[in-house]
Amino acid sequence: MRSFPTFLNRIKDFRIRTKLFLSNMILILFISTTVGGIAIYASTQFIEANTKDLSMQVIHQVSDNIENKAKEAFTSSVYVLSDTNIRQIVAEQGEEVTSDSYPAFRSRMEFLLAQYGNGNPFLNAIMIKTNTGQLYWWENKKGLNHTLNHDAVSSMTLEGKEYLQSHQLSKG
Repeated sequence: MRSFPTFLNRIKDFRIRTKLFLSNMILILFISTTVGGIAIYASTQFIEANTKDLSMQVIHQVSDNIENKAKEAFTSSVYVLSDTNIRQIVAEQGEEVTSDSYPAFRSRMEFLLAQYGNGNPFLNAIMIKTNTGQLYWWENKKGLNHTLNHDAVSSMTLEGKEYLQSHQLSKG
């Protein structure tokens, strides 16, 4: 406590130029601290408002993207189901599918499904199981280290059927 009154007594002995210099330094320090504090507060409020706005824009964009992809997937499935050649093979209209003729039908169906699958980069596979149990599929082989086989497709279509039946979404 003794040092502070000693310092004040010492200031009394300073020349006027030194007193003006010290008072200006204290005034500049006070003003710069006040302006800096206000600037930090304003920038914090600005950043917070922009972050909220950007977050809402990102959420809206992601929501729109999900909706568009769902519509695209639905539209793709409608196109596949409305193709007359595919419907004829699935309904087994005309020539009957036997174990001898199945590879030819499978090859033809894979070609037909590829027309729809190759146009959609988000599709990895298209699988169809007929009422008689015949399996047809197409898969996007780009970047995959495996390929689908009859057993894998059979297992996936069975799981899909069970899921749809458990949620009362299947008509078959």
